[in-house]
Amino acid sequence: MKQHTPMLCGYLSDWGWHGITPEAAACLTHVNYSFALVKDGSVSDAHWSHGKDLDEAIRRYPELTFVISVGGWGAGGFSEAASTEEGRICFAETALDVMRRHGFSGIDVDWEYPCRTDAGIASSPEDKHNFTLLLKTLREHLDRESEKTGKAYLLSIAVGAGAAFTRDIELAEINPILDYVNLMTYDMKEWDRVTHHSNLCPSGEYAGGWSAEQTVDAYHAGGIDTEKLVIGGAFYGHSYDVTGEHPLGQTENFRRGKNLRYSRIRTLIAEDSGYRLYRDEAAHAPYLYNGEHIIIFDDAQALADKVNFVYDRGLGGIMFWEFNEDDSGELVAAIAGAAKKREL
Repeated sequence: MKQHTPMLCGYLSDWGWHGITPEAAACLTHVNYSFALVKDGSVSDAHWSHGKDLDEAIRRYPELTFVISVGGWGAGGFSEAASTEEGRICFAETALDVMRRHGFSGIDVDWEYPCRTDAGIASSPEDKHNFTLLLKTLREHLDRESEKTGKAYLLSIAVGAGAAFTRDIELAEINPILDYVNLMTYDMKEWDRVTHHSNLCPSGEYAGGWSAEQTVDAYHAGGIDTEKLVIGGAFYGHSYDVTGEHPLGQTENFRRGKNLRYSRIRTLIAEDSGYRLYRDEAAHAPYLYNGEHIIIFDDAQALADKVNFVYDRGLGGIMFWEFNEDDSGELVAAIAGAAKKREL
């Protein structure tokens, strides 16, 4: 029996569009184009600036599977649309309309946090079951589309990293109708101390926290098949102003700084910037520190370690946010290179 080949997926934002080079396209299996939004109950791409560029890329790279991602952080409309049968049908029909017009091969639902108002959007305790009903409606519409075209269409979701989020979704019920569950194993930083944000395993430098490994275990225990679980990598980092010799785990005298694209982090590493590169070996996580500032991020080695974890555990694949944040192409090449070694 042929070995399962994991998905290598990049989230690509319309607002950050820099184009897809042939080299990058050769490194990936899937692209999740971000984001369509829910407007007055309908899924809309009216705000996109690069729809024509996207259409050309889909034609140019037929070997890539392009999927439309709906939602994202702070994108509302889901709770309202999912609350009625009429709303769920409207959501599905308009999502499929966008899918057809651009030639997408599936739909990725990025509600991310049903039952929660964390992102400043409407929520309800009924979201838990209504999310299941919404996904079932989408699956039914995609299956009917498949009967017309003879083509299989993907359905996936993006979900938060941590056991708490598994309790907001009927995982066992949605497992049969999903192709992938994209685990957003980034931004796992904590509010009351300095931690990694995209570490593969628990840290060796502080106790507690969360990790991609623990997230995989939590979602699998909740009812998602291992081969459908996709872990996330970050093409960006978080910075902190800190003091002392041991910044990781620090609970006092720190202040959150800005997010940094990997392209900027790469420049800091290459230049004589005063930063030194460290690695938390247990966590498979790098960080930069100069005595006053720490930057937590994923680098090529950390992402290669994640790819190996995907193969070792028989997972569905690895995805990352976000394609345009590494101008050099170093990180996507590292993901593809690690996968190629495992396929040999």
